[in-house]
Amino acid sequence: MLRLFLSTLLLLFTFFDSARAQSLHFAATGCGPYAPDEEPLLEHYVDLVNQDGKSDFLVHLGDVVTGSKKKWPESQYATVANILKKSKRPVFVVLGDNEWNDLDNPDEGLEFWNRQFRDFEKHFTNTPPLEKQKARPENFAFVSKGVLVIGLNIVGGKVHDQAEWATRLQQDADWVAEQFTRHQSDTRAAVLLAQAAPAGTHELFFKQLTKSCQEWVKPVLYLHADGHVWQVEKAWRAPNLWRVQTDQVKLNPPVLVTVTEDPNNPFIFDRRLDIGSRRELFVDDFLIEQHRGTYLKLHPPEPADVALVCDAPWEGNTSAYYTVFADGDRFRMFYRGAHFDEKIKKTTHPEFTCYAESKDGIQWIKPKLGIVEFQGSTDNNIILAGAGTHNFTPFLDANPACLPDAKYKALAGDSKGLKAYKSADGVHWTLMQEKAVITKGDFDSQNLAFWHPVQKRYIAYHRKGRDGVRDIMMSVSANFLNWNDPRYLEYGDAPNEHLYTNAIQPYFRAPHMLIGFPTRFQPKNEQVEPVFMTSRDGLSFKRWSKELVPITAPKDRDGNRSNYMTNGLLQLPEQNRELSVYATEAYYAGPGSRVRRFRLRTDGFVSVYADAPTSEFITKPFTFSGSQLKVNFVTRDGGGIRFEVQDEAGKPLVGYGLADCKPLVGDQIEQTVAWNGTPGNSTTDNSSVAAIQNKPIRLRVELQNADLFSIRFGE
Repeated sequence: MLRLFLSTLLLLFTFFDSARAQSLHFAATGCGPYAPDEEPLLEHYVDLVNQDGKSDFLVHLGDVVTGSKKKWPESQYATVANILKKSKRPVFVVLGDNEWNDLDNPDEGLEFWNRQFRDFEKHFTNTPPLEKQKARPENFAFVSKGVLVIGLNIVGGKVHDQAEWATRLQQDADWVAEQFTRHQSDTRAAVLLAQAAPAGTHELFFKQLTKSCQEWVKPVLYLHADGHVWQVEKAWRAPNLWRVQTDQVKLNPPVLVTVTEDPNNPFIFDRRLDIGSRRELFVDDFLIEQHRGTYLKLHPPEPADVALVCDAPWEGNTSAYYTVFADGDRFRMFYRGAHFDEKIKKTTHPEFTCYAESKDGIQWIKPKLGIVEFQGSTDNNIILAGAGTHNFTPFLDANPACLPDAKYKALAGDSKGLKAYKSADGVHWTLMQEKAVITKGDFDSQNLAFWHPVQKRYIAYHRKGRDGVRDIMMSVSANFLNWNDPRYLEYGDAPNEHLYTNAIQPYFRAPHMLIGFPTRFQPKNEQVEPVFMTSRDGLSFKRWSKELVPITAPKDRDGNRSNYMTNGLLQLPEQNRELSVYATEAYYAGPGSRVRRFRLRTDGFVSVYADAPTSEFITKPFTFSGSQLKVNFVTRDGGGIRFEVQDEAGKPLVGYGLADCKPLVGDQIEQTVAWNGTPGNSTTDNSSVAAIQNKPIRLRVELQNADLFSIRFGE
C-alpha cells in the first residue's frame, strides 16, 4: 500500500514538474484595426494563429479603435470582438486609451468595452482558470505551464481623471505584488500584459513594479502596445525585467512569444515578418538570417558643386544648422545667419533665421522678403530675429489633420527648452504657445521634429549629454504641444562617442525606416564628421563607425565644426537614380560658410555586397503582398545576381529555384526578377509571384561581384 502511495506521489510530482518545464507559447498583437481595410488583416492574423500549431492563446494589447476619432459607436467594438471570436485559441484583451480615456465621453467608451471585451475569455472552451481582481475586475491572472500571466489596466493617452488614475495604478501595483507572492513557488517566470508604453504618468505603478521584480528575482516580461513599432529592452529598470513593445496590426502579424525553461534566455520573440509591398533597404540584417560570403557595405556620397554661400552681411562664417525639404515644385532651405570675427573674437551681428529656395536643388536664390530689418533695410532673406534663431529647425507637416495655419512647424529654443512654432506659408512664423514644449535636454544643437507617416505621431530628436559625451534623446507627441518624457537613443554595440546634430528623418521611399546623419564631434581638435545610422522604431539605431563625409572631401572641412550634414534629403527633378544630401564647409573660415551638394544612389546608403566569385545570403521567413519582385542592384566584372524562393523550411519552390532564375546583370534602380520555370506563366510572362503571396517564404540570393540595395514586392 505504501509502495502504491509513493508511486502515485512520484507520478504526480513528475506530472507537475513536466507541466512547469514546458515552454509557454502565445501570440500578441495590439493597436488596431485602425481602419476598415485593417479588419481583414486582423482576421487573417487570427487565422494565422489558428494554424500555427504553437500558440496556447492570443492576446490583444488594447487600442481596438484608432485615436483619430473621439467618439465611437459600440458597433465598432463589436466588429473587433467578432473577429477575435473566430480564434480557436483563448483570447485575452486588455483595455486601451483609444477606446476609453482619450474619448470625449470616457464613461461611455468604458461601458462599451466592458460589454464587448471584459470576461472575453468566456467565449472559449479551453481557457485556463482565471482569477480576477475584486477591486478592478478587468485585471486578471492565471498560471499556464509554469508561467504567471497577469493582465492589467494600464493605459496611455491623457489623464482624464487624476484621482482615478492614481487609484487604478496603485491597484495595478497591488495586484502584481499579490500575484508574485501567491505564485512564488509554483512558477518560473511572469508575463505582464498592458496597453501603455511607460511614461511619467505611470511612475506610481512602475516604481512599485521595479521593487516587486527585484524581490521576486525570476524573469518578468512587461509586454505592451501603444508605440506601434517593435522595441525590446532587456534589464529594464531591474536586472530581471524585460520591456517589449509590439508592432501595430498594420505593420506585422502577432508576435509569437515563447517563455522558455532557460533563466538565462527566458523570452524568445518570433515576429513572423510581413513586409507586405513595402520597400526593404538592406541597411541592416532585419531580413537576413545568414550571410555566406556576403556582408553589408556602407556607400559614401560623391561631392558635387557648392549650393549656397553665406556671404550676405547678415549671414557669415558661423551660419549653420541648415534644413532642406521639398515643397511642391520648389525646394526650401532654412538656416542660421551668424558671423564671428576671428581677429577681435566677437560676433559682429545678432543671429537671424534666413531662407533660400530653389527650383532644381542646385541653384539657390535668397529672396528679398521684407520681413525683418537689418541695418535700416528689410531688403533681405531674414524671416526671424531674436529668440529661437540660434537653432530654428522647421519642417513641412505631413499630418493629414494639420490645420492650414500650421502647415509648417518648427522647434527652436535655448538652454531652458524648445518652443513650438507654426506658419501658414513657411516664412511668417508665430509661437504656438509661450511655454516650452520640451524642457529635458541641453538643446545647443540642431533639434528637430517631424510627423511620422507610419507611426502617425510627431517625433522629436534633441541633444542631451550622457556619460560625459554629447548624445541624442527622442520624444513623441500626438499634437506637437504635449510631449512624453524623452529617452536616450540606443546604438547597440557602437562605441560611446560625441554626437552633435542628428539629421534624422523618415526615408521617403521606405517611410517605415528612419535614416540619420549625426555629426560625430572630436573634442581634441574640434573636428566634426557625419556618420550614418538607421532605425525601425525610432529609438534603437544601427550606427556605422566609418565617416560618411570625410574631412578630406572638398573643401575647407577640416577646421573647427566645418563638416556638418544638413537636415534633409532631396530627390531632384528628372534624377530618379540619385539622391542629394548637403554638407557644410568653411565654418569660421573666410567671409561665409558654404553648403555643398553631395550625390548618393537612390536607396544606396548600404548594400549587401559580394566581391568573391560566388556568395549568397538567406533571409528569415517572411510573407509579402504583390505579384512581382523588384530589386535595386548593380553588378561588376561579369557578375550577376540570382534569386531562389524557398518555403519556410528552406526547400526551393518548384519553378522558383536558383537555376530557374534569369541572372540580373547591369545597373538598375528597379528591375523585376524573372524565373524560367515559374508555374502557370507563359513564355513571355515569367516574373509572377502572385501565387505565393501571403505565404511564408525565404529568399536565397546568390551574388557575384554585385551590390543589392533594396527589394520590393509589388504589381
